[in-house]
Amino acid sequence: MNITKQRGHILSISFFVALFALLSITAFSMNTAWLAQEKLKLDQAIEATTLAIGLAGDNLQDSDRQRIADTYKNAFFTDEQRNRVSIRVTPLNNSGSEYQVVGDIATELFFQSSLRGNSARIEVDSVVSAVKERERLEVAMVLDVSGSMSSRIGELRSSAKNFVGTLFDSRIEGEQGDEQVYISLVPFDHKVNIGNNRAGWTSGGHCVHAYRFENNQAAQHILDLPNGGSTLFKGSNDCNSSQLLPLSNDEITINNRLDALVDSGFTEIDNGLAWAWRTLAPQWQGQWQEEPDRPLSEKVKKVVVIFTDGDGYANDTVFNRMCLDMRQQTPAIEVFTIQFGFENATLRNCVIDAQHYYLANDAQGLQQAFDDIANRVGFTLKLKRS
Repeated sequence: MNITKQRGHILSISFFVALFALLSITAFSMNTAWLAQEKLKLDQAIEATTLAIGLAGDNLQDSDRQRIADTYKNAFFTDEQRNRVSIRVTPLNNSGSEYQVVGDIATELFFQSSLRGNSARIEVDSVVSAVKERERLEVAMVLDVSGSMSSRIGELRSSAKNFVGTLFDSRIEGEQGDEQVYISLVPFDHKVNIGNNRAGWTSGGHCVHAYRFENNQAAQHILDLPNGGSTLFKGSNDCNSSQLLPLSNDEITINNRLDALVDSGFTEIDNGLAWAWRTLAPQWQGQWQEEPDRPLSEKVKKVVVIFTDGDGYANDTVFNRMCLDMRQQTPAIEVFTIQFGFENATLRNCVIDAQHYYLANDAQGLQQAFDDIANRVGFTLKLKRS
């Protein structure tokens, strides 16, 4: 009998040891999964906060940054979790172009109270540092000012000026200063007004087409320099008074030119695009008296933004070829298009993907398109997880 009881005790002990081991393994597995889930949610909230602060610009107060952090804390976590979560933002320099977002969440492990007699509380940390970087930026704004824009020219001026302001506001302190952002304006209808000071480029007059002569419309000649003879552009004096502005880093000058936009004529988009390309092409460096050192050939990001409410072309085949060639040249030109009022398959096909094509149906949509493009090309935000 004693032997039987002894065996029973041994079996009982073995059972409880096995049960304890099983519970420990279960608790470990559940805790591991729980911690991973808590860490993932914290990481997502930290990264969202970091990106939102980066897109909000540099002119933020500490309270503004913390308000953004609190917004994402509330978005990612439940009421119960928020009491256990902390997200903090620390600028790493005076300009705000470098900053760090730190977060932690305190959590209790499953079964700890039952297995050990007390509750184990641990903290899960997440740290992300952000650095804003920008290559020097050259942007050509190709703006339709044909007669059909008469009721919308004010909306175009306003949206374009906001776009310009966003780019200049996103300049990063201490990184090449005013050299960071240059913008050219190319208003167009069926011709482009290149200004009287460039009359030597034409066969007569400052109002020019994209092309030189009827037998010289091939895309490979678009960037040929105007050196006389057949290289001159067909010129006249019957065009819109809105004048081309070569690359400039003077925000006041750019805005004054935008304020001076008027509508007339009809739409030929390839005329505007060709002259925009010339303001950005390295081959044309030295041709623009206003900024003889521009456009640059290296260490620069180049962007074209085309806006139109029409669908007219002097030569749509050459237009399509220009779109392709600009993306494939070195340095490549990133092309964005904004169509107002209706779908434009040619303009959609000009860009590399659907995210570079915008359809605006009203003033709000137009402003949103320009805002979105400005935020996409303004700077590069690099995240580093510690």
